Amino acid sequence: ITGLCNPGYYCPAGSTSNTEVPCPARYYRQDYGAGQESDCGLCVAGGFCSGANELPTVCPKGSYCPTGVSAPTPCPVGTYGNGTGLSAVEYCTACDGGTYCNIPGAVDPTGPCEPGFYCVSGANSSRPAYSVDQNSSDTTIYSTGGLCPKGHYCPEGTTNPISCEAGSFNENWGSVSDAACVACTPGHYCEGEGNTQVTGMCPSGYYCPSGSSSSTANYVQRGHYAEQGASVESPCPTGSFQPNSKPSVCLDCPVGYYCNTTAMTSYTDFVCPTGHYCPLATAEPYDCPVTYFTSVQGTQAVED
Repeated sequence: ITGLCNPGYYCPAGSTSNTEVPCPARYYRQDYGAGQESDCGLCVAGGFCSGANELPTVCPKGSYCPTGVSAPTPCPVGTYGNGTGLSAVEYCTACDGGTYCNIPGAVDPTGPCEPGFYCVSGANSSRPAYSVDQNSSDTTIYSTGGLCPKGHYCPEGTTNPISCEAGSFNENWGSVSDAACVACTPGHYCEGEGNTQVTGMCPSGYYCPSGSSSSTANYVQRGHYAEQGASVESPCPTGSFQPNSKPSVCLDCPVGYYCNTTAMTSYTDFVCPTGHYCPLATAEPYDCPVTYFTSVQGTQAVED
Protein backbone atom coordinates (compact mmCIF):
# COMPACT_ATOMS: atom_id res chain seq x y z
CA ILE A 1 0.00 0.00 0.00
CA THR A 2 1.45 3.32 -1.08
CA GLY A 3 -0.31 5.54 1.45
CA LEU A 4 -3.50 7.08 2.86
CA CYS A 5 -6.14 8.94 0.89
CA ASN A 6 -5.79 12.75 1.16
CA PRO A 7 -8.23 14.97 3.08
CA GLY A 8 -11.12 16.12 0.88
CA TYR A 9 -11.13 12.78 -1.00
CA TYR A 10 -12.00 9.15 -0.46
CA CYS A 11 -10.32 6.06 -1.91
CA PRO A 12 -12.44 2.90 -2.36
CA ALA A 13 -10.84 -0.51 -2.85
CA GLY A 14 -8.53 -0.61 -5.86
CA SER A 15 -7.65 3.11 -5.80
CA THR A 16 -4.46 4.16 -7.56
CA SER A 17 -4.27 7.78 -6.31
CA ASN A 18 -4.46 9.56 -2.99
CA THR A 19 -7.06 11.85 -4.62
CA GLU A 20 -9.07 9.06 -6.23
CA VAL A 21 -12.59 10.44 -5.69
CA PRO A 22 -13.31 13.98 -4.41
CA CYS A 23 -15.85 14.40 -1.64
CA PRO A 24 -18.96 15.71 -3.42
CA ALA A 25 -20.26 19.25 -3.21
CA ARG A 26 -21.88 20.01 0.18
CA TYR A 27 -19.44 17.61 1.93
CA TYR A 28 -15.87 17.77 3.26
CA ARG A 29 -13.22 15.49 4.80
CA GLN A 30 -10.65 16.91 7.21
CA ASP A 31 -8.69 13.70 7.99
CA TYR A 32 -6.63 11.26 5.88
CA GLY A 33 -7.80 7.78 5.05
CA ALA A 34 -11.44 8.00 3.88
CA GLY A 35 -12.53 4.87 2.06
CA GLN A 36 -16.07 5.69 1.00
CA GLU A 37 -18.37 8.64 0.35
CA SER A 38 -20.07 8.29 3.72
CA ASP A 39 -16.73 9.12 5.36
CA CYS A 40 -17.18 12.69 4.05
CA GLY A 41 -19.12 14.92 6.47
CA LEU A 42 -21.90 17.38 5.69
CA CYS A 43 -20.63 20.96 5.32
CA VAL A 44 -21.16 22.89 8.55
CA ALA A 45 -23.14 26.15 8.84
CA GLY A 46 -21.13 29.30 8.28
CA GLY A 47 -19.17 27.74 5.41
CA PHE A 48 -19.73 26.15 1.98
CA CYS A 49 -18.22 23.11 0.28
CA SER A 50 -17.96 23.18 -3.52
CA GLY A 51 -16.25 19.76 -3.72
CA ALA A 52 -12.95 18.13 -2.61
CA ASN A 53 -12.97 20.29 0.50
CA GLU A 54 -10.58 19.54 3.33
CA LEU A 55 -12.41 22.18 5.38
CA PRO A 56 -15.50 24.29 4.61
CA THR A 57 -14.71 27.59 2.92
CA VAL A 58 -15.70 30.46 5.20
CA CYS A 59 -18.87 32.16 4.01
CA PRO A 60 -17.85 35.58 2.60
CA LYS A 61 -19.26 38.98 3.50
CA GLY A 62 -22.61 39.75 1.93
CA SER A 63 -23.72 36.10 2.06
CA TYR A 64 -24.93 33.44 4.44
CA CYS A 65 -24.32 29.69 4.46
CA PRO A 66 -26.63 27.28 6.29
CA THR A 67 -25.65 23.67 6.88
CA GLY A 68 -24.81 21.58 3.81
CA VAL A 69 -24.52 24.11 0.99
CA SER A 70 -22.18 24.12 -2.00
CA ALA A 71 -22.20 27.90 -2.53
CA PRO A 72 -22.98 31.00 -0.51
CA THR A 73 -26.45 32.56 -0.68
CA PRO A 74 -26.45 36.37 -1.09
CA CYS A 75 -28.10 38.38 1.66
CA PRO A 76 -31.44 39.58 0.22
CA VAL A 77 -32.20 43.15 -0.83
CA GLY A 78 -33.03 45.27 2.16
CA THR A 79 -30.16 43.68 4.12
CA TYR A 80 -26.37 43.51 4.06
CA GLY A 81 -23.71 41.24 5.51
CA ASN A 82 -20.66 43.00 6.89
CA GLY A 83 -19.16 39.94 8.54
CA THR A 84 -17.90 36.52 7.40
CA GLY A 85 -19.24 33.14 8.44
CA LEU A 86 -22.93 34.03 8.62
CA SER A 87 -24.91 30.84 9.06
CA ALA A 88 -28.50 31.98 8.34
CA VAL A 89 -30.41 34.77 6.64
CA GLU A 90 -31.41 36.07 10.07
CA TYR A 91 -27.78 37.10 10.57
CA CYS A 92 -27.86 39.42 7.56
CA THR A 93 -28.27 42.94 8.96
CA ALA A 94 -31.42 44.86 8.06
CA CYS A 95 -30.43 48.00 6.17
CA ASP A 96 -29.96 50.82 8.66
CA GLY A 97 -32.70 53.41 9.04
CA GLY A 98 -32.15 56.35 6.69
CA THR A 99 -30.32 54.14 4.17
CA TYR A 100 -31.30 51.56 1.54
CA CYS A 101 -29.88 48.26 0.22
CA ASN A 102 -31.13 47.58 -3.30
CA ILE A 103 -28.79 44.79 -4.44
CA PRO A 104 -28.46 41.22 -3.12
CA GLY A 105 -25.18 40.34 -1.46
CA ALA A 106 -24.39 43.85 -0.25
CA VAL A 107 -21.64 44.26 2.33
CA ASP A 108 -22.72 47.81 3.23
CA PRO A 109 -25.83 49.97 2.67
CA THR A 110 -26.05 51.26 -0.90
CA GLY A 111 -26.56 54.88 0.15
CA PRO A 112 -28.78 57.37 2.00
CA CYS A 113 -32.51 57.73 1.49
CA GLU A 114 -33.41 60.45 -1.03
CA PRO A 115 -34.65 63.86 0.18
CA GLY A 116 -38.43 63.93 0.37
CA PHE A 117 -38.60 60.26 1.41
CA TYR A 118 -37.95 58.32 4.61
CA CYS A 119 -36.38 54.85 4.90
CA VAL A 120 -37.08 52.65 7.89
CA SER A 121 -34.87 49.69 8.78
CA GLY A 122 -34.77 47.22 5.89
CA ALA A 123 -35.45 49.67 3.06
CA ASN A 124 -34.60 48.35 -0.40
CA SER A 125 -35.06 51.59 -2.35
CA SER A 126 -33.94 55.19 -2.00
CA ARG A 127 -37.56 56.12 -2.78
CA PRO A 128 -39.39 53.42 -0.84
CA ALA A 129 -43.01 52.44 -1.10
CA TYR A 130 -44.55 49.04 -0.41
CA SER A 131 -42.65 45.89 -1.38
CA VAL A 132 -43.22 42.15 -1.43
CA ASP A 133 -41.30 40.30 1.28
CA GLN A 134 -38.53 38.56 -0.67
CA ASN A 135 -37.54 36.33 2.25
CA SER A 136 -40.71 34.26 2.13
CA SER A 137 -43.01 32.65 -0.40
CA ASP A 138 -46.14 34.53 0.69
CA THR A 139 -47.31 37.82 -0.78
CA THR A 140 -47.44 39.82 2.45
CA ILE A 141 -46.97 43.52 1.76
CA TYR A 142 -44.75 45.45 4.15
CA SER A 143 -43.63 49.05 4.26
CA THR A 144 -39.97 50.02 4.14
CA GLY A 145 -40.69 53.75 4.29
CA GLY A 146 -42.36 56.08 1.85
CA LEU A 147 -42.99 59.59 0.60
CA CYS A 148 -42.60 62.18 3.35
CA PRO A 149 -46.14 62.79 4.72
CA LYS A 150 -47.97 66.08 5.12
CA GLY A 151 -47.09 68.03 8.25
CA HIS A 152 -43.49 66.79 8.08
CA TYR A 153 -40.24 67.16 6.13
CA CYS A 154 -37.52 64.66 5.22
CA PRO A 155 -33.96 65.72 4.37
CA GLU A 156 -31.51 63.20 2.88
CA GLY A 157 -31.02 60.11 5.05
CA THR A 158 -34.27 60.42 7.02
CA THR A 159 -35.38 57.47 9.15
CA ASN A 160 -38.47 59.06 10.71
CA PRO A 161 -40.22 62.07 9.17
CA ILE A 162 -39.54 65.26 11.13
CA SER A 163 -42.65 67.03 12.40
CA CYS A 164 -43.26 70.68 11.60
CA GLU A 165 -43.04 72.68 14.82
CA ALA A 166 -46.05 73.97 16.72
CA GLY A 167 -47.22 77.23 15.22
CA SER A 168 -46.74 75.99 11.66
CA PHE A 169 -48.33 73.60 9.17
CA ASN A 170 -47.52 71.84 5.90
CA GLU A 171 -50.20 70.57 3.54
CA ASN A 172 -47.81 69.06 0.96
CA TRP A 173 -46.31 65.58 0.51
CA GLY A 174 -42.61 65.01 -0.12
CA SER A 175 -41.15 68.07 1.61
CA VAL A 176 -37.36 68.09 1.93
CA SER A 177 -36.71 70.82 4.54
CA ASP A 178 -38.31 72.85 7.31
CA ALA A 179 -38.81 75.64 4.79
CA ALA A 180 -41.95 73.74 3.75
CA CYS A 181 -43.46 74.35 7.20
CA VAL A 182 -45.53 77.53 6.84
CA ALA A 183 -46.14 79.87 9.79
CA CYS A 184 -49.75 79.63 10.97
CA THR A 185 -51.85 82.24 9.18
CA PRO A 186 -52.75 85.42 11.13
CA GLY A 187 -55.98 85.09 13.07
CA HIS A 188 -55.54 81.32 13.40
CA TYR A 189 -53.53 78.95 15.59
CA CYS A 190 -51.66 75.69 14.90
CA GLU A 191 -51.58 73.60 18.06
CA GLY A 192 -49.02 70.82 18.52
CA GLU A 193 -46.54 69.44 15.99
CA GLY A 194 -47.06 67.92 12.55
CA ASN A 195 -50.04 70.02 11.50
CA THR A 196 -51.35 69.54 7.97
CA GLN A 197 -53.60 72.60 8.24
CA VAL A 198 -54.45 75.32 10.76
CA THR A 199 -56.06 73.98 13.94
CA GLY A 200 -58.72 76.66 14.16
CA MET A 201 -59.70 80.33 14.28
CA CYS A 202 -58.63 82.52 17.16
CA PRO A 203 -61.59 82.97 19.58
CA SER A 204 -63.06 86.37 20.40
CA GLY A 205 -61.31 88.18 23.24
CA TYR A 206 -57.94 86.86 22.07
CA TYR A 207 -55.70 87.60 19.10
CA CYS A 208 -53.37 85.31 17.17
CA PRO A 209 -50.49 86.81 15.19
CA SER A 210 -48.74 84.82 12.47
CA GLY A 211 -47.16 81.62 13.82
CA SER A 212 -49.45 81.23 16.85
CA SER A 213 -49.42 77.79 18.48
CA SER A 214 -52.14 78.50 21.06
CA SER A 215 -55.62 80.03 20.80
CA THR A 216 -55.35 81.76 24.18
CA ALA A 217 -51.71 82.85 24.41
CA ASN A 218 -52.52 86.52 23.73
CA TYR A 219 -55.53 87.97 25.49
CA VAL A 220 -56.98 91.40 24.78
CA GLN A 221 -56.03 94.17 27.23
CA ARG A 222 -58.41 96.71 28.80
CA GLY A 223 -59.38 99.49 26.46
CA HIS A 224 -59.18 97.15 23.46
CA TYR A 225 -61.27 94.47 21.75
CA ALA A 226 -60.86 91.55 19.34
CA GLU A 227 -63.52 89.66 17.42
CA GLN A 228 -63.15 86.02 16.39
CA GLY A 229 -60.26 85.52 13.97
CA ALA A 230 -58.36 88.64 14.99
CA SER A 231 -54.59 88.78 14.49
CA VAL A 232 -54.13 91.96 16.60
CA GLU A 233 -56.04 93.68 19.39
CA SER A 234 -57.79 96.89 18.34
CA PRO A 235 -58.16 100.01 20.52
CA CYS A 236 -61.69 101.02 21.40
CA PRO A 237 -62.67 103.96 19.16
CA THR A 238 -63.68 107.34 20.51
CA GLY A 239 -67.16 107.30 21.99
CA SER A 240 -66.52 103.95 23.65
CA PHE A 241 -64.52 102.32 26.46
CA GLN A 242 -63.73 98.89 27.88
CA PRO A 243 -62.83 98.35 31.55
CA ASN A 244 -62.32 94.58 31.25
CA SER A 245 -59.75 92.33 29.60
CA LYS A 246 -60.55 89.68 26.96
CA PRO A 247 -63.51 91.57 25.42
CA SER A 248 -64.90 91.03 21.95
CA VAL A 249 -66.62 94.47 21.79
CA CYS A 250 -66.30 97.91 23.32
CA LEU A 251 -68.99 99.57 25.44
CA ASP A 252 -70.71 102.81 24.45
CA CYS A 253 -69.80 105.80 26.51
CA PRO A 254 -72.87 106.35 28.77
CA VAL A 255 -75.15 109.42 28.55
CA GLY A 256 -73.86 112.43 30.44
CA TYR A 257 -70.24 111.53 29.74
CA TYR A 258 -67.86 111.73 26.79
CA CYS A 259 -64.98 109.46 25.63
CA ASN A 260 -62.72 111.59 23.44
CA THR A 261 -59.67 109.29 23.08
CA THR A 262 -59.15 105.76 21.87
CA ALA A 263 -58.38 102.79 24.15
CA MET A 264 -60.21 104.31 27.14
CA THR A 265 -60.69 102.03 30.13
CA SER A 266 -62.94 104.39 32.17
CA TYR A 267 -65.30 107.29 31.50
CA THR A 268 -65.94 108.50 35.07
CA ASP A 269 -63.51 111.44 34.90
CA PHE A 270 -65.08 112.76 31.70
CA VAL A 271 -68.39 114.29 32.84
CA CYS A 272 -70.18 116.35 30.21
CA PRO A 273 -69.20 120.00 30.94
CA THR A 274 -71.61 122.96 31.43
CA GLY A 275 -72.94 124.47 28.24
CA HIS A 276 -72.88 121.07 26.54
CA TYR A 277 -74.86 117.86 26.33
CA CYS A 278 -73.64 114.25 25.88
CA PRO A 279 -75.96 111.55 24.53
CA LEU A 280 -74.98 107.85 24.34
CA ALA A 281 -71.56 107.14 22.73
CA THR A 282 -70.42 110.76 22.71
CA ALA A 283 -66.85 111.31 21.53
CA GLU A 284 -66.80 115.12 22.01
CA PRO A 285 -69.44 117.08 24.00
CA TYR A 286 -72.09 118.81 21.85
CA ASP A 287 -72.61 122.60 22.26
CA CYS A 288 -75.99 123.73 23.53
CA PRO A 289 -77.69 125.42 20.56
CA VAL A 290 -78.07 129.18 20.22
CA THR A 291 -80.57 130.68 22.72
CA TYR A 292 -80.17 127.66 25.06
CA PHE A 293 -77.90 127.03 28.05
CA THR A 294 -77.12 124.57 30.85
CA SER A 295 -75.39 125.52 34.04
CA VAL A 296 -74.86 121.95 35.32
CA GLN A 297 -72.53 119.15 34.36
CA GLY A 298 -73.67 115.78 32.99
CA THR A 299 -76.42 117.06 30.69
CA GLN A 300 -77.58 114.09 28.64
CA ALA A 301 -79.68 115.45 25.76
CA VAL A 302 -80.39 118.68 23.89
CA GLU A 303 -83.89 118.67 25.42
CA ASP A 304 -82.21 119.17 28.82
